[in-house]
Amino acid sequence: YEFTNDKDNVVLCHIDCQNYRQAEAIPIDSSMPKVSIVGLNARRLVFHGDTVPIKIERHGLRGRVLLDERTEKALHETHYGATFLCRVDPKNPILFYPLDSRYPKFVNLPTLTRKENEGVVIFDPSSINDTLKISNFIPMECAVKMLFIVKFVVWEMRFPYPLGVIVSALPCVNTVSTQCRYLKISHNILPTPQIDEKAAVSVATRVRSFETVFTIDSEHAMDRSNGLTCKLLTVQVGQEIKKYEVGVHITDVQQYVAKGSEID
Repeated sequence: YEFTNDKDNVVLCHIDCQNYRQAEAIPIDSSMPKVSIVGLNARRLVFHGDTVPIKIERHGLRGRVLLDERTEKALHETHYGATFLCRVDPKNPILFYPLDSRYPKFVNLPTLTRKENEGVVIFDPSSINDTLKISNFIPMECAVKMLFIVKFVVWEMRFPYPLGVIVSALPCVNTVSTQCRYLKISHNILPTPQIDEKAAVSVATRVRSFETVFTIDSEHAMDRSNGLTCKLLTVQVGQEIKKYEVGVHITDVQQYVAKGSEID
């Protein structure tokens, strides 16, 4: 794709992040090719999924986000109060890494106290729009074993990372209800009816009754939700006839999403 002048070099694009340092800009005009955006500085203030103007550089192969005051304000209003599930940086307790690597790391709001070097300061979420109040403090030896809910506050052009406030700490436990809560926080999903955890565990137990379950999920996947099983049921002695039960196992969406709900 060839540009004829400098004005043509600005294209409205949808941002698709591979990780917090590298992204692709997908032009709204489908006749145009994708553009690589490399480095956080080239997409500062922009999150995965945003639609923003992109300044095309390097013969159309690379680009950077082009923002004005109006666009910055619109982005802030869009993301203000969004929640992210994060882990603390073991070497710096004010830095937090989202579990979803497509988003940049967050800086917890400084309190200018000694505690910041010793652990994680948690704020009262009800005080975010007023005078912030500290609700809890978690020592670093405990914090590295936990997950934290970070609420986005602001991201200014002069700062490399967005500013957030830690409003809650969660244990790293592997139960159905806790994992569902993690997913809701990560994707900003509104509360849904309570899950029947006993029924969900019963389904999981039946799947585990097979000797081998094959899955297409990677070895690093946090949730192996796609499985294939094969089990020998009967063998006839005369004319040998074998019967197999083949199972295709997917996430039981009905357990998590109520029929007719907004998510459904």
